[in-house]
Amino acid sequence: MSHFNLGWMYDNGEGVEEDNAMALKWYLKAAYRGHLEVHNYIGDLYYDSKGVPKDDIAAYAWWLVGVNIGDEAPLNNLEFLGRQLTPEQQAKARKLAKKLEGEMADAQKNR
Repeated sequence: MSHFNLGWMYDNGEGVEEDNAMALKWYLKAAYRGHLEVHNYIGDLYYDSKGVPKDDIAAYAWWLVGVNIGDEAPLNNLEFLGRQLTPEQQAKARKLAKKLEGEMADAQKNR
């Protein structure tokens, strides 16, 4: 079973008790292994404060990473939240997204 599928199971209580912290753990593993669609789900967890403290900058950053690698699913979320963030918050989120992208690229090179 893939890391993404394990995250989905915990995120939605499919066959296991719903546990958003565990969902995030598995989603992050999937992200660092190059799964395309997972960034949207990680952003959702941060935006909805599910398993982690609410963090709009982290949500925006994860959605931005997804869009940057070609996933259109987070685009509406990114645009919606972008209208709520200050330019300074958006700059922070873009910086975080760039850092995350670098970490994920490094992780994939070292596999």
